[in-house]
Amino acid sequence: MLVNKLENENILSYERSIMLMGEDDDSGTVFYRGQYVCDSGWGPEEAKVVCRELGYTNDDGYVPVATRNSRFGQPNQNGASSWFKCSGSEQLLSECTKMTGGRFCPPSHAAGVVCTSTLESSLELRDGSGPHEGNLYFQGAPVCSLNKAGSALEWNTKDKDKTPTVVCKMLGFSRATDTWCVSSPFPATTLPAKLSSVSCSGGQSSILDCEHVLTEDTHEYCYNKKSSSFGQYTVGLRCEK
Repeated sequence: MLVNKLENENILSYERSIMLMGEDDDSGTVFYRGQYVCDSGWGPEEAKVVCRELGYTNDDGYVPVATRNSRFGQPNQNGASSWFKCSGSEQLLSECTKMTGGRFCPPSHAAGVVCTSTLESSLELRDGSGPHEGNLYFQGAPVCSLNKAGSALEWNTKDKDKTPTVVCKMLGFSRATDTWCVSSPFPATTLPAKLSSVSCSGGQSSILDCEHVLTEDTHEYCYNKKSSSFGQYTVGLRCEK
């Protein structure tokens, strides 16, 4: 359960109409006027607006990340029956289009954000023989090789000079020597992915410049623990030392 730490203060008494509730001040479930926001349609543009309203900007080098499916725990307050659609240019969440579906949003579908993520510092290889190899992680969660259509071609060995090498260079290595899109030789992962659908040409200096998805709006094998293939599509990578 998500712990409410308001200490006898009503959410509506806050100067801002939005607030985050989680373990840190810069990440958590998004509350708007006292109700958690439903994750229907929740994505990078909405996260960008929320973090901007809270005082975080791209000038700080931060990459706002949208989360869905109550990643920070299920709230015990009532949920809103509406959600938001933003262009990303709005200064306040209240300036976004408010969508109404006429249904209750269950506590398992609360929207959230991480406002102080930097992609470079959040990438790492785990469970290998050293920092040059292992399962690829972003913000403590596995990177999924699949895109929404179920393709993992970007992580095939024959294309290791593209997306895999961009990642290895970000990690301080010269290039990728081996890559696995399914059933890597490293220990199986058990967490839902946060990053997927990464597609680079090879010339980019950061995967932020490549196509990518930073939400659970991707193939179910990447995040649905009930799926028979959950965890099998974590990216495995070996970089040249």
